[in-house]
Amino acid sequence: MPLSTLGVYLLLLLLPRIDPRRANYAQFQNAYLVMRVAILVFLVLTYSFVVLSTRGVELGVSVFPLLAGMLLILIGAFMGRIRTNWFVGIRTPWTLTSELSWRKTHRLGGWLLALVGVGFVASGLVGSATAFQMALIFLFVVVLLLFIYSYLVWRADPERSE
Repeated sequence: MPLSTLGVYLLLLLLPRIDPRRANYAQFQNAYLVMRVAILVFLVLTYSFVVLSTRGVELGVSVFPLLAGMLLILIGAFMGRIRTNWFVGIRTPWTLTSELSWRKTHRLGGWLLALVGVGFVASGLVGSATAFQMALIFLFVVVLLLFIYSYLVWRADPERSE
């Protein structure tokens, strides 16, 4: 896992350099930095809790849903600041060809991801497998809704690209 975390770190550093829309990263560099650090902290903490668990340390709560929920809340908080690019955010054919679809989908997506994150945190605190499964289903529904929403906004955008 430490090597995969290093790989993710290097990948997150490389993506802005190879993105055809690399100039847009300057518009959301602080948000990208926060998300990059949050993902790395999530991976390090997950690995640390796995190591502790293998050494017999009992944790009183379900750690993974808590960490995943906090990550989703943080990413949701910064989602609206992300500008069009090929690697970060909600990238559907419609968000990539319509600035309006990108902006509106990411604003809504930020709120919905934060809400899903709260569900994950709650499922971690409850410690129920059923609660975690419900949070996963909710995440799937949110992704599907954002996919449809991005298309609907794209269709209504007179400045969209085909």
